[in-house]
Amino acid sequence: MGSNVLKMATATAVMAVAFASVASARATTDAQVESAATPSGEGDIIVTAQKRSERLQDVPISVAAFSGAQLSEHGIVSSRDLTQVAPGLVVTETNSYVQPFIRGIGSTTLIPGEAGSVATYVDGVYMPIANASIFELANIETVEVLKGPQGTLYGRNALGGAININTKAPKFTPEGSFEVGYGNFDAATVRAYATGPLSDNVAISIAGNFRHRGGYFNDLFRGRKVDDGNSYSYRGKLLINASDRLKLTLSGDYSLLDDPISVLQRPINGYLGRTATSLYPQEPFDYVGDVKPSLRVRNRGASARADYALDTVNLVSITAYRAFDAVSSIESDSTPNAISGFVSNERGHTFSQEVQIVSDNSGPFSWILGGYYADQVAGYRPLTVNGATVISAPVDAKIHAAFADGTYKLGDFELTGGVRYNREKKSYSATLNGVAVVNNASKSWESITPRAILTYHPNRDFLAYVSYTAGFKSGAFNTSSFATTALDPEKTDAYEVGVKLSSGRMLTVNASAFWYDSRDVQVQTISGATNLPALANAAKVRSKGADLDLTLRPVDGLYLRAGVAYLDAKLKSFPNAQIFVPAAPGVAPALPDSTGNLSLSRDVSGNPMVRSPKWTFNLAASYTIELPGGGSIVPSANLFHSSEFSWEFGNRLKQSSYTLVNAELNWHLAGDQVTVGIWGKNLGDKVYYLSVTPNRFADRAISAEPRTYGIKVGFKY
Repeated sequence: MGSNVLKMATATAVMAVAFASVASARATTDAQVESAATPSGEGDIIVTAQKRSERLQDVPISVAAFSGAQLSEHGIVSSRDLTQVAPGLVVTETNSYVQPFIRGIGSTTLIPGEAGSVATYVDGVYMPIANASIFELANIETVEVLKGPQGTLYGRNALGGAININTKAPKFTPEGSFEVGYGNFDAATVRAYATGPLSDNVAISIAGNFRHRGGYFNDLFRGRKVDDGNSYSYRGKLLINASDRLKLTLSGDYSLLDDPISVLQRPINGYLGRTATSLYPQEPFDYVGDVKPSLRVRNRGASARADYALDTVNLVSITAYRAFDAVSSIESDSTPNAISGFVSNERGHTFSQEVQIVSDNSGPFSWILGGYYADQVAGYRPLTVNGATVISAPVDAKIHAAFADGTYKLGDFELTGGVRYNREKKSYSATLNGVAVVNNASKSWESITPRAILTYHPNRDFLAYVSYTAGFKSGAFNTSSFATTALDPEKTDAYEVGVKLSSGRMLTVNASAFWYDSRDVQVQTISGATNLPALANAAKVRSKGADLDLTLRPVDGLYLRAGVAYLDAKLKSFPNAQIFVPAAPGVAPALPDSTGNLSLSRDVSGNPMVRSPKWTFNLAASYTIELPGGGSIVPSANLFHSSEFSWEFGNRLKQSSYTLVNAELNWHLAGDQVTVGIWGKNLGDKVYYLSVTPNRFADRAISAEPRTYGIKVGFKY
């Protein structure tokens, strides 16, 4: 590894060791912060899906919840990997944009500043930028995947669902951990965390994570590897118990990703201009582009959360600022010829303020009132096309929302009602080669979306519910084509029935069935002239299916989990879809796959929704083997399977079914302070894709990671 790798790793280690020493010297009494999704001694899982701490079995929502320890032992190290443990969630990437889908609802947008259909929250703060929003799941307390619209409970509207990532909170008892790892492809990781008191009323935590990976893509054009990657992130949190009633949490974070994987596209069915002697990728990890792909993204932010407890209600204020900048060089024609390429400079920043008034659950009626405001500016600054055309087009979005949700308990029944008011205004101006072409195009959208749930909950071991929730996502502008007419907003009506069963500590079974009707769905298109991304409104999408999650603890030390999702998501009506089909073969001696694609408009009504496999399931297991004299050995494994699904609306390009197997073996030494482990991911070395996208030059794919394996050593106190 290079000097930069050693410097970053050393800095992270020094930071953790130094703070751990300070924390140990300032030990005071423990003020335990509640964990929000960690199995307790009784086997309960506590979630905050409804903005209050509740048992998962008491929440009438379809939620998949995991502790940080569970994710780690099953090889889930980034938010991209959540697909493998939460059936029904599909996380894909295209040109550095992260595109999660839940139950067939998601967004394929590549336009800077446009929100996805599935919201991501970190410590209650909405992450507004889809660009490179893959989060390392280190030093994580819990992750919750909420399925379905969540607008009556969350500040930023979440049309298809939400991913809640909760990092570890500062504690008044000193704790710390340090882990180093090494694997194939010269992969090196350093993770450090420490927390402890600064005074009787103030606690601090600090975390650092570093990752380096050598390349595994063969650059046939230059004769070397093309995809070395580095990333590092830091997060600090300060907990101030200002009084018996007031608690303040101040947070700051910074991350840098320098990794071209999500922009490294290769042709899979020939390309425009290919000859018998042209470079062509024969293997899944061959690259032939004349442009060396690169991606460098910085994310940073700060937030202040205030919790004030009155006699019967709690007041919550969350103030946050987020900023990002991303520079990427993309080979958009996916050929060894200099035809089409972009250098994209994207920048954005968001200020948000959320306030909540939450009841204390002391009576039969529990409720939440909230308000949300955000001002976001993001866009191309600039985008350079083919080294000549320069586009600048930042979009300013102002969001105002108010939401309310309440549950009344009447005997064995609970009635929940909620409503959200949302107003969003977007405006933008654009220049082309320095000349103004759009002057303050603007549009506003308003919506009122309700939620209603009827729950039967006779005891702690049984819950059944039926629900209706409406979802809304505002319209958008196609800034790359300088459009002044906006797209229509996307709307969803979601119906769900579910049941949750438990048998003490040993068994829990959660099942749900759903039906979604979506209209004016916003879908990605590609300009046939400029090769730039744009959005269009599809007509209607219908999604229906069922989920089943089962956990079993048959004997002490053995943990089993199974999840399965069935999804039937179809384009109910889409008469004018853009599709790409292979152009007619050229005259000999031209190769049949050398003429590129044609962009056509076609009625694809009845075709399956993209990125929506009919079946996904996972099986996870871990077993703790206690050793004589102390210590333990914990083998664990996770299997994930996805059936076939389509990448584009014409149903021509498909991801074949695939199965991934991860495994880990950890040896916890006596005293449980030192752990030595070996791990492997994608042990079957299955070839699958992060995304496949066609354009007029080629069908382009981004290959997912091959088999990886390594060792790690950790210490905690």
